[in-house]
Amino acid sequence: MVSPRNVAYRIDSADCITAVNDEWVSFALTNGDERLLPPQVLGTSLWSWIGDEKTCQVYRSLLTRVRKDAADVRFRFRCDAPDRRRLLQMQMTLVGSDEVDFRTTTVHDESRAAVDLMDAATVRSDAILTICGWCMRVPVTGTWLEIEEAVAALGLLEAEGVPSLSHGICPACYDAMIAEMDSSELGHSGQVTLGALP
Repeated sequence: MVSPRNVAYRIDSADCITAVNDEWVSFALTNGDERLLPPQVLGTSLWSWIGDEKTCQVYRSLLTRVRKDAADVRFRFRCDAPDRRRLLQMQMTLVGSDEVDFRTTTVHDESRAAVDLMDAATVRSDAILTICGWCMRVPVTGTWLEIEEAVAALGLLEAEGVPSLSHGICPACYDAMIAEMDSSELGHSGQVTLGALP
């Protein structure tokens, strides 16, 4: 699976997606996700793509900061593929008075043994499993584990169908982002890192 190198999109004052770059389209096509092509994305609300309320809260706070201070915000987060571990950097930049550009670049990309739980083609059961969309960890009896550890601990290798994944934000990543919201570090070279690679 190809890693995103310079994926970008823009939202307007109403937080609707108004533009995506060629790298966005290339990444969507390469990964077989036609839901992310411009006809399905342009004009939609950013919030329709984020299902978790706490993640929405973090992004709303980040957007308020970008628009109020007219300062870039940068942070690093995990965005893995079934056979890749990836650390990405997000940069949010004010354009004009209230539009915001989001640009994601790859900081680090490494191979790993494929994890079927993360493969969209894998047969699914009716169960739903939460995964942190920032550090890629999964909750197992009160502890958030790397996905390989979680698969073993939950016995998913023996299951006939694996659970569907629902993206959210774990308590550690949520607390880290809230704590850093007023920090100048968010405006520099991505020193705030959620979900460092193991």
